[in-house]
Amino acid sequence: MWLFFVLIFYIIILSLHYCSNSRLDSKRFVIAYFSIITILIMFRSESVGNDTDQYIHLFNTIAEKKNIQEYLHESRFEVGFVYLNRILSSISSDPQILFIVSGFITAYSFARFIYQYSELPWLSSLMFMTLQFYDLTLTGARQALAIGILLFSYDFLLKRKFIPYFALVLLASAIHTSSILFLILYPLTSQKVGKNFFIYSTIVTLLVFVFFSTFLSLVMPVLPQYTNYFNEGGDSYSNSATVAIGLMLGLWLIMFVIARKAKKRQIPITDRSKCKRIFTQYPKAVENVFAVSVWLGIIMLFLALHGTILNRYKYVFSASMLAFYPNALNGIRGKKRSLLINVSCIVFVVYIIIIYVFRPEWQSTYPYSFFWNK
Repeated sequence: MWLFFVLIFYIIILSLHYCSNSRLDSKRFVIAYFSIITILIMFRSESVGNDTDQYIHLFNTIAEKKNIQEYLHESRFEVGFVYLNRILSSISSDPQILFIVSGFITAYSFARFIYQYSELPWLSSLMFMTLQFYDLTLTGARQALAIGILLFSYDFLLKRKFIPYFALVLLASAIHTSSILFLILYPLTSQKVGKNFFIYSTIVTLLVFVFFSTFLSLVMPVLPQYTNYFNEGGDSYSNSATVAIGLMLGLWLIMFVIARKAKKRQIPITDRSKCKRIFTQYPKAVENVFAVSVWLGIIMLFLALHGTILNRYKYVFSASMLAFYPNALNGIRGKKRSLLINVSCIVFVVYIIIIYVFRPEWQSTYPYSFFWNK
């Protein structure tokens, strides 16, 4: 697990070196940090990440299939991901090409998102490491790639350009079906949300939670491939997983409340004209979209208490927390700002260390090894 502490230390060193909020320093920080992360994601061995060996098996299976249409009919994997494997297998017979291509796209997307939208890129990067987004890129390459595509769609969501937004969401859903839920953000963020939105959505969520069995019976015919995840004998009902979801839910709720209460920093018009980063061009729209997106992620976490498979749907919306929370803390005035940032960093690091120490099998991120060392 020494690599984890090296990466955390690397963030600290970079944050001290690129300590200003200037556009140039932000870009240099993101490039320096995510260059290392990209290499780690692209060149991991099959022992890193729970599902990596399954993706290797899938790649080899698709490469050997003569009739890809027949395979699609019998496969549970999405058509976009199957064809991605097919195309890459025609380029190289080595399955590592899948992780190289998908890993590069995913890492670049997260790096770009943090640069474009975060006022504190170093804190966003720390959250990327400690809130299990980094783990997701290693163990869930398919969903991580889909989320990476969704991160590009935020640009068009903020600019209210429906066609490119819709196209990117469809592309992401062709990689991982859960991404289709992202379409709900467009109507929900058409205007600024108020207290009524959070009250009504809470009521609906509680009703779904109470009558979950009825809700599930309506949804499962549409998504039969997920039925086995809700069998009471399965891992989705394990006590340890439920406790973990509960702790995660508590952490995200606290972060959401702090972010909503924090006073946002007003960015001068002159600063906006000099910077192309989107959070400075549409500050109110960004805050509104991110608040709704994070809230939907929290709803998914709450429902995941009925089955941890729903935690995957949290990731569809929750990547926006990587900018939403740091931006809120950056807007706080006085000593309270430093206190909250420092306490948050400690909590994030302690949180992920506890998971790595007591439940290392959940992600299999460490010990890390490169594919050429296998």
